[in-house]
Order: sequence, then C-alpha cells, then structure tokens
Amino acid sequence: MLGGDDARARALGALDIGRLRDVARGIGAVPDDRRSRSSIVDAIVRSMRAAPDFRGVLERLGRDELKSMCRAVGAADDGREKAVLVERLLAAPTESSPSLDAAAFGVPGEVDGRWRVLTLLKRSELQEAAERAGVRVADRRVTGQLAAALLEASVPTLTVLEPLPRARLKELCRTLGLDETARDKASLIARLADYAGDDLSEYDAEDEEELPPAAASDPHIEGDERVGIQQLAELFGGALKIEVLGRMWPAQAHFIVHGAEVPVDLYVRPIGPTGRHELERRFQNSGSGEPIQARKGRASLLLGLWTERGRNEAVVVAFDAYCRLGKTTRFSLFMPLSLLEEAADTGYAVHVSTSGETIRAFRPDALAKYVEAFVSDAAWGEDDPGEWVRQVAERRIGSLPPPAKDGSGDIEIRPRSGMFAAFARLNYKPWFALAELVDNAVQSYIANRDRLLLAGASDPLTVDIHVDDDELSVTDRAGGIALPDFPRAFSPAMPPNDRSGLSEFGLGMKAAACWFAKEWSVRTSPVGEKVERTIFFDVPRITREGLDRLPIEARETRDDDHFTVITMRNLRVRLRGATLAKVKEHLASIYRLLIADGTLRIRVTSAGKSQELKYEPPKLLTAPFFKTPSGRAIHWRREINIEVDGRTVTGWVGILEHGRYSHAGFSVFRRRRLIEGSIGEAYRPRAIFGAHNTFASQRIVGELHVEGFDVTHTKDGIQWGDYEEDIAYELRIQLNTEEFPLIEQANGYRAKKEAEQLPSSFGQKAIDSTAAAIESDDFKAAVRESLPTQSRGLDEDAPSALRPAEAVFHERVMTLRLNGDEPCDLRLELVRDKASEWLVCGTGVIENREVFQVRLNLDHEFSVEHINNNERAVEPILRLAAAMALAERQARREGVKNAGAVLRGTNELLRRGLSSAPIESGGDDS
Repeated sequence: MLGGDDARARALGALDIGRLRDVARGIGAVPDDRRSRSSIVDAIVRSMRAAPDFRGVLERLGRDELKSMCRAVGAADDGREKAVLVERLLAAPTESSPSLDAAAFGVPGEVDGRWRVLTLLKRSELQEAAERAGVRVADRRVTGQLAAALLEASVPTLTVLEPLPRARLKELCRTLGLDETARDKASLIARLADYAGDDLSEYDAEDEEELPPAAASDPHIEGDERVGIQQLAELFGGALKIEVLGRMWPAQAHFIVHGAEVPVDLYVRPIGPTGRHELERRFQNSGSGEPIQARKGRASLLLGLWTERGRNEAVVVAFDAYCRLGKTTRFSLFMPLSLLEEAADTGYAVHVSTSGETIRAFRPDALAKYVEAFVSDAAWGEDDPGEWVRQVAERRIGSLPPPAKDGSGDIEIRPRSGMFAAFARLNYKPWFALAELVDNAVQSYIANRDRLLLAGASDPLTVDIHVDDDELSVTDRAGGIALPDFPRAFSPAMPPNDRSGLSEFGLGMKAAACWFAKEWSVRTSPVGEKVERTIFFDVPRITREGLDRLPIEARETRDDDHFTVITMRNLRVRLRGATLAKVKEHLASIYRLLIADGTLRIRVTSAGKSQELKYEPPKLLTAPFFKTPSGRAIHWRREINIEVDGRTVTGWVGILEHGRYSHAGFSVFRRRRLIEGSIGEAYRPRAIFGAHNTFASQRIVGELHVEGFDVTHTKDGIQWGDYEEDIAYELRIQLNTEEFPLIEQANGYRAKKEAEQLPSSFGQKAIDSTAAAIESDDFKAAVRESLPTQSRGLDEDAPSALRPAEAVFHERVMTLRLNGDEPCDLRLELVRDKASEWLVCGTGVIENREVFQVRLNLDHEFSVEHINNNERAVEPILRLAAAMALAERQARREGVKNAGAVLRGTNELLRRGLSSAPIESGGDDS
C-alpha cells in the first residue's frame, strides 16, 4: 500500500499548490509556510501519520489529478473510472520506483533523468512524439516501449516537450521537484531538459529567456564586448567618444547629438544567428555576471551590433536596458531578420516584441533620430538623467526636421479631402488591399530597374510586411517616390501617365491605406537623390478641417538609399489569427509568377516571427484514361490559346492529382499578377465545371492569362463584358477533344489511396466520434438491456485472439461494463495491414481484465477502393463495424453456435469480389 512518506510525498508533489492547500485544509494539516509547496506536502504527510486515511484524501481529487499522481509513483494511468485510479495508488508499493523500470526495457542507467521525464508523460503524448519523429515502436500501447524507442532514436527531450501546453509542463516540473514558476513555456522546457541531461547550448526561448547558471559560461565574453565597443566607435566616428573601456561591460562614453554631449554607459554585444530559424537573429547578454546598472546623470544603453552585411550596412539595435536593471543571469533577445535588413536599407526601423518592448534598429548615420526617440520615451522613469536631456530636446526643436534643400515644404492633396474618408467604405479584402501597395512597389522596381542596378540593387525586390496589434507597415526597396511625382502619388484619382503596368488608376496606395487605418505615413527616398521625405495623413483631421495641403518633412540621407515605407496606425482592420494566415496564403497566390521567376520576394513578420511567402504549384494527375485503366499513363495538362475580337486568353488547364474543392478552379492573371481566383476563390465557369458538387469542380485547375480586358478598380475581378460565354465555350472545346478528353477524365476518374498515402489525421475524427457514441448513456443502457451477464453456452467457434499493435494507425480505448459490474476494455483501432482481413474482432485478458478488440483495416482492397478517398465515409462504416463486432460477442454469450460465421463470410466475400471498383456508366457528362 502507498503508505511510505516518500511515496506519498511523490504522489502529492504532482498536485498544484492550490489543490495542496485544499487537501491540507480538509485533513487539518498546518504547514509552516503556506506559500511553499514542499512545506504543505510535509504537513499533509505528517498529519496522515496520525490518521492514515489516504483513501479519503484521494477520493476528494479529480480524475486528471489522480492520473498525475499515478504517473508520479510509476502506476498505470489509463482508465476513466476514479475508483480504479484510487485503487492503483493504494496498491502501489510503499517504496515504489518513481518511474517504470528502465532495465526491463533495455535502457542504460546513465540516462535515468531522461527516462524519468519520458515515463512521466501520458501514453498519447509519447505516441504523438514518436509519430512526429518517425520512430518505430514495437507496441505503441506500452508506455515503456514508447519511451525506450524515443531514447534509442536519440530524440531530444526538448523536441518531445515542445508541443505540450504550459499547464502540463508545470505539472511535470512539480512532479520532479523543479521550480514551476515561469511566464513562458520555454523556461519550463529548459528546466525539464536540463534535468533530463539535454545539451542546452543551442536552445533559445520564444522571446526572452533566463538560462540556468550551468549554461552561462562563455570564454569569449571579454573579446566580444571589447571588439563590439571598438567597432561601435569606428562606425559612429566623431559622434562617439570612449572614456573608459574596462575588462567587462559597461564602457563609459558620450555621444555628440545636435552639439550636445550625451553621457552613456554602453552595454554592447554582437547580434548573430539563432539556429532556430534562418529569418531570426539573437542578442545575448554578457556571461560575466556583471549586471546592468543605472547611474545618475548617464544614460544606460543596451545595444546589439549587427554586421552580417558588412561595415557599410552595419545596424545598431537598442533594447530597453532599464527593464533589465540588476539582471545577472544569461538572457537572449530575439528579433526578425527583416527588422535588421529594413534598418540597413532605410536607416531606421522599429519593432514591438511579443512582450511589448519597443526595439529600435538604426544605422550609425541615424543616431540623432534614435537619441530623440530615447529622450521622448523617457525610459529612465523618475530618475533625473541629467542636463543633456533638456539640451537634446531644445536643440532638436531648433534643428529638426532640417529644411528640404529642394525648397519643397508641403503638398496639395486635392481634389476633395472628403474622398480620403470615403476610401474606408471600399469593398476590399485585406489581401487585395495589401496587394495595392505591393503593386506600386513592383511597378516602381520595374520602371526604375536600370537606375536601381547602377545604385547597387539586385533581384529580387524585397517587400517586408510588418503586422502588429495596432500598426501595419509595408517596406520596399524599389525606386522610391521622386518629388515631381508627389502630386500624383498623394492626390486621389490622378492616374499615372503610363497605365500599362500594375499601377493604373491612381487610387491604390491612398485607398488601401485609408481602408486599413485612420492615420498613415509615407517615408520615401528616391533612387539617385540624397534625401528622405516623409508625409503624414491624419484622415479624421483632414476630413474635419477640410485640409487640402500637408507638410513634407525632409532629411539628408545616403545617396545610395532607395525605398518607401508606408506605416498605418490606429487601424480599422487588424490582421490576426485566421485572417493573417489567409493574407499570407492569398499574397503568395497573387504574386506566384513574380515570386517564381525571382522578381519579387515577400516577407511577413508578426509576433516576432518572419515568414517568406512561397507558392506551391498543384500536383497534376498522371494516370490512364478512366475508360481504359490498363492503357498508357497520361499527364493531364493542356495548353490553351483563345482569341476573341483581339482579346486573348492563354495558359494551361490540368487535373489535380488529389481532388480538393478549395484548390481547384481557374486563377486569372493580367500583367502577370493574379486578379481573380486566389486560394478558395477560384473562377469556375459553369460550362467547364458544372454544378458545385461535381467531380470536375473538385479536380480541374488552371491558370488563364488575359490581355485586352479591364479590371475592377479594386483589381479583384476581370470585366469580361459580353465575351465570358464565348470564351468558356471555346475552352470547353479545347479541353474535351477526342484525343485529350480532359473534362471527361476529371468527371470519370476515381483515385485510389493506399493506406500509406493517407495523412496522419485520417480517421481520427471518425474514431473519436464513434468512441463518444459508444460511451454515451444511451449506448450503455442498450448494452445493459441486450447483453446477458452470463454466458448461456459454449461456442465451439472460438473468437480470435488479440492482434499485435504494430499496424495500428489510430486507436481509442474505452472502459465498458458489458458483464454486469465487471469492466471490459474495448479497443477501437484503425490499422494498416495488407495481409489482414477488412474487419477483425479479437478478445483476450490483460492485467486480469477482459479486452475486446475491433479493428478496421485501411490497407484492405475494399478500403482502398471505397473509403480512403472519402474520409467522411469512415465514421458510418466504423460505427457499423463496431456494432457487428459487439453483436457477434452478444451472440456468443447467448450460446449461438458459429457466431463468427457472419463476420468470416463478410471478409471472404469482400476478398473475392465485392471490393472491386464501382462500374462506370461511361456516358457523356455533358
């Protein structure tokens, strides 16, 4: 019995502190410190020595808590009944091992820590880890075999723990006696992995992480810091004067900004790759243990130096030193590569981390802009930073922004200011609104390509889209907006002189920005000019005051700069969750041609993570014509070319390898940019696709390139005019010839899916739904009423024994009471076994409990022909199979002889002919 203090303490250690307090209160235990978990556990254990009613303690707990306690003392945690779990805990040996016996599974003793962590995991968690890592397991139903297989395959504990929720990680930490306090998952994973003996040298937290002292040694600290300070001094030139360069950080120095001396303590380290993602970079503080401090009259600056693109494009990144005062442990700060490259290309960029910290990246020539922002932020709080703050503020007022040397001071935005407010009511979709801004960048790049090449630019054009909670920005490295183009660029409805490209209506930027936000700005530097201009649009103010002129701010910049940054704030439309995912998917589809040929590169950064957009072209069918299945294989793709009254439609049409409605249909392009038919919104003329639910509507796919047709003003639809039906008719003729009957093949072909081709999730919903139906009160009542509690006779036709688990694809185990009060485990399994029957029933005894097995074979010919291509068919068939199996068991217990004959006959008939493909009528589908 679980009566020893150590065993009880281990079991109680799996509970959270709130539950421990409840237990202590319930049995009258008084801990020395109610804030300490160990103190509460000790008090409970002491109290139970006098009144050892551990059963009473256990019966007050929930099922999940009991399962956690079972795992903590090495007892089985399966089953749904609380009473069973309580009995297991009470039956556990007094000094039981806290985990499964490693030696019994051939696991060496030197991996005790990792074995302990793995065997505390649920079987389902180990199964998922094994599936993700592609690890083969002899029996996926045995926890020890799952853990041993992961160890043998050297799967890192970090990888196993990463998908677990924070609450589950905290439970594991509690059970192992580790600190469970943490704001983020990464710190908990690091503690568990350190306990397991994993190498943490390459592990990084999601945003900011304190690593344990064991991971903090760094023999190159002094060199990194001294080199960083020296590089900084070289980059800033006369704007930075080093006063004291010690052995460790900080260095004491002062900046010269607007003629004022700014005394600073510099905490500087290099920025480098992370190893987690190629589009991410990391800053790590000094491992010397020297804390960041704030000294009166001096600014404390925590700076990272990024020099990946060479000295001329070096970037300084400023973090918040004041929120890290006194911190001595190692921490890592992560940032998207796009932030650094944007700062290198445009001089200055801002990023808000997932924790809400504002990170500023800037080139050395933008030092004054950073210091101005630092003064504006007043990050030092209530402490007096010194006289230099007032000097910088006063001199900034007198000197910024410097007057534009070209004499430009403002810009006219007529014809009517009210039009800007009207743009908010346009019927845009977020991806087409963003596409307006990308269109302008692409057109500028194409129009200025020769000048850009002379300025050192190279393909592809990079466009960065940054998404924050209340800010959205789009940055391009195209030709910028020259001053003579300002009237056209910033006034509504002034189309460009050349309307043959992607910019043709003169509305795109203004309409899209006003649709997204109430306030927006444009910062641009035209190629070949040594100037950066910024204009701000406050739409409510423009409308309210009837403004028709806006001021232009101008600064001197590098002569090789060329960019445009559009920043939208006070958003009307926010890109989050599923909407942001759709934006990425649609933009990749809209610009698939320009991305594929190396003209364009789009990166989207959100929540500190960057993603470069890629479009995956569809896989097309290669198969014989369905009427001659033994004939030669045909690649079902056809080039098309149609001309009607000087208007042309060219491109290709094919059949998808695997039908899917959301991926089928036509994508229509004009000037190499998709106009109509993005993901899930394809163009489907009825003459080709028929009704919504036809096989053709799920399989036919293609790209149509049109010339001579206009588009809607939001560029999300082709204006076909009176030509749509003529074009669809001609398309049908070209796609259904006797030599190449593509439409007929799309409607008549039936794909077959072998079991190994099925996605890992196939059938999971069916097995869960069927299990829920079996566990329902109505079903249990039917079982009690229809199944006898005792067998009425022996059946000479004995049931099959339990089958091994190697081929199991998905399974659910349910506890039913089929024989009065005796529990029975029902195993519902989907399997992949080419040598097995379609439906198998087995029975046996495991740990003194009857186990009844029902398995449906997805690798049987019947499944390949009739089920695997339609996941919705799995559930009703699985329910029918479970009913047949339980009915056979009932018949045996009622004394029916040869009760297995029906099931054997079913399998035999399916093997002999009923698994064959359905007979096609072969008629015309027109």
